[in-house]
Amino acid sequence: MKQRKSFFRQFLDHQGHWALFALLIMVWMIVWAFSDSLSARRLTKDGAEAQATVMSLREKTTHIGRGTQHFYYVRVNFVAGDTAVLAEKSVPESFYRSMRTGMVIPILYWTGDPTLIEVQPGSFAKDAKKHLVFALIATAATLLVGGFAFHRTRYARWMIRNGVRRRAKVVAHVECPIPVQSKKWQLVWRDPSGMRAESRFHYFPDLPAVGSTIVILTDPSGRRASIWLRDL
Repeated sequence: MKQRKSFFRQFLDHQGHWALFALLIMVWMIVWAFSDSLSARRLTKDGAEAQATVMSLREKTTHIGRGTQHFYYVRVNFVAGDTAVLAEKSVPESFYRSMRTGMVIPILYWTGDPTLIEVQPGSFAKDAKKHLVFALIATAATLLVGGFAFHRTRYARWMIRNGVRRRAKVVAHVECPIPVQSKKWQLVWRDPSGMRAESRFHYFPDLPAVGSTIVILTDPSGRRASIWLRDL
């Protein structure tokens, strides 16, 4: 039987793209945690205290899908040695709400670059730990989803080599329960042995109607579910 898709393409088709997405998040979080940890070490080793005046407060709103995310910034002015410095720092909402323009607050700045500041003691170290936890979660998601996709892909490749062609009738369409893929559906059929099987998710117009006949590959031993030939 002619191989229709590469291993990598089949891996992506079996939700492997979510594993790659989780992998990117993992790398991003590790880089972010390293950056925060480096900033924390610099302030610990070569930091200097100063009194800063709050010059302005800024809130940034970003729309992500159907949700809205808010980011908060405090801009301060202070003197580092003999130099006046204007710097802006991202802060939590609670801290942002407690600030007022003209307030004088204690800060810590890095003598190597006074624009690197900390307006909340230990914030860089806390952020580094938080991002490391997110990286661990993303690692677990990568392994879990990637393992599932890899297993399904190996099975599909095995069926390409060893599966037996049969015909089956479509008995139902099932909508994807995942909100981000709500426009996609699965085919449902029963193979000649009576075992129920489902296709990958497809856009509804691309699916044969209920009652249509499709070509499937069945496990010669009858122990595992059949696969729709188009999914290969």
